[in-house]
Amino acid sequence: MDTLIILFLVSFILQQTLGYKTEEEVKLDPKPQIDDSVWYGDKNFPGYDDTIYADEQQDISNAWLGGHDAESKEDWINLEEERGYGKDKKKYEEGLEALYAHYDYVDPYSINVSTIPENKIEKFLVIWQWDDASWIMCSVFMTMTMQTGFALLESGCASLKNETNIMMKNAVDVLLGGLSYWAVGYGLSYGENSWSSAFLGFGDFFVHADGMQMGPTYATFFFQLSFASLSTTIVSGAIAERTNFYAYCVFSFFNTFVYCLPAGWLWAPKGFLKMMDVVDTAGSSVCVIGGFGALVAAKMIGPRLGRWEIEGDPPMGSATNAIIGTMMLWWAWIAFNSGATFGISGIKWILAIKATVTTLMSSFAGGTMGFIISMVTKKGKSDVMIVMNGIISALVSMMAGCGNVTILESIIIGGLGALIVHFASSLIKRLGIDDPVSASCVHGVGGLWGMLAVGIFAKRDNLTGYTKYDGLIHGGGFYLIGVQTLAVVVCITWSVISTFIIIILIGLCMNFRMKEHEELIGADYIEHNIHRHGNNITRTVSVFAKNHGDVVLGHVPVGKNKGHIDYLENRYASMSQTLRFRKHPSQKIQSGLDEIWSTDGQGELHKEMVDKLNMEQYM
Repeated sequence: MDTLIILFLVSFILQQTLGYKTEEEVKLDPKPQIDDSVWYGDKNFPGYDDTIYADEQQDISNAWLGGHDAESKEDWINLEEERGYGKDKKKYEEGLEALYAHYDYVDPYSINVSTIPENKIEKFLVIWQWDDASWIMCSVFMTMTMQTGFALLESGCASLKNETNIMMKNAVDVLLGGLSYWAVGYGLSYGENSWSSAFLGFGDFFVHADGMQMGPTYATFFFQLSFASLSTTIVSGAIAERTNFYAYCVFSFFNTFVYCLPAGWLWAPKGFLKMMDVVDTAGSSVCVIGGFGALVAAKMIGPRLGRWEIEGDPPMGSATNAIIGTMMLWWAWIAFNSGATFGISGIKWILAIKATVTTLMSSFAGGTMGFIISMVTKKGKSDVMIVMNGIISALVSMMAGCGNVTILESIIIGGLGALIVHFASSLIKRLGIDDPVSASCVHGVGGLWGMLAVGIFAKRDNLTGYTKYDGLIHGGGFYLIGVQTLAVVVCITWSVISTFIIIILIGLCMNFRMKEHEELIGADYIEHNIHRHGNNITRTVSVFAKNHGDVVLGHVPVGKNKGHIDYLENRYASMSQTLRFRKHPSQKIQSGLDEIWSTDGQGELHKEMVDKLNMEQYM
């Protein structure tokens, strides 16, 4: 909340400093509020293109004249009765509607965008407003907290001896994935030099911008960075509890590239899927890429030791963590989907609030479906992961179509998404694929359903023009569902092949999977020197330390102060020994710590354990 207040205060100060005029102020001004640089191509203007502005002087002039028969700007200003539309009223109104989608306020008497050629209009409308930037920043701030949600959810599903390791992997996804996306990833998606094509962006590597370009460039980079890091995080959950940490770090750095190319295909101006009018408002395709990459990784690495020798699923490390993580994801997902409108100026706020409501209603339906499935399959019990995965499945399913379906349709999509994902999770278990958090199904299958659902339920968007075709049930025919299917097939194929290649290449340099004794001891102890008391780690470490030189003994259990332990032993042990010897001189002297432990009611059995094992571990 503090961040929001600060942002809006800064925005207000900028508004006053730069002389920004409100709608009411513009209406009171007798002259049109249009800057000549917007029309004539000031190089500081974000949409500057000398070929457009130099070649279209007549259109520029017509735009100033509003399409009327006036011979000059002065004559046009005085044409009070003719203000509102030019010679072609319908074309003028369509152009005006397009402008409202991009401007904070447009004086309907000032601009006739219908005179701008259709192939130039997208470039012309590259206008960024301060409130759009505020919306984007706030959305991404919330979206980035999804990493925390995923970390809690995944660690809650795994055993306690791997909890910290999973948290660290989620941190690595942002750290290393963020660097690789800045250096190369963004350029592969949105680079626009002469080598760029419909299939590969090129340029803008090591992202940098100057002047007016900083706003749109950095906003796009920040927003897309959140997508890229989350795509890799999906994979980490599917291969939890048996992956070498350093191998995963390498994977996290390079897996960013798996996301970058499809992002360009879908959202870059020249992307071949974008030019085919594929609809993916908030990134169901991102989940498809991450989910099927997770499926490949889980299959290649193999199941956890002993996974299929037990009946049912292994116990969760912390159901509470999993629930808290899901709730964090839930609210961040709203920012994810509504933020995909990339602003709230003009009429974009309408699309943003629609995305918010459809996302919420879809999640309600998915969670309810999860409860129903759990009651039926668990004999009246409410299974935590079935319900939580129901919520997340619905959120994933709604990403592609959050801005172009009705509330009722969003409920149907969310409920079916949860049901489909549940059956998919059961299927991969039958196939012997071990996915501790069902990431491959929740994201891969959920995202697949979300993309196809657009082709079925979407309705043409007359506000912003983002969705140009009706879905199947609205009489739009098979074109939209056809291109949505194509996009899914392309994304799955790319994800499977590229993930396979990355894991193979990493495997040639280092072990991608932990060694057997490392997996049994746990990644927290082996890779992070964290001994979590009460997980049978002490006995396991004692056994393996005899045969494996890389197993280090003596890590102090989490929550215990080594300094206090040493201080207690060195300072008070001798005092206890002296007092005990004076009272019972014929009895063998024992350590002060033994004396302390012998008085706690545990008896000889407890002292025997202290003698055999490291006494510090029982403090």
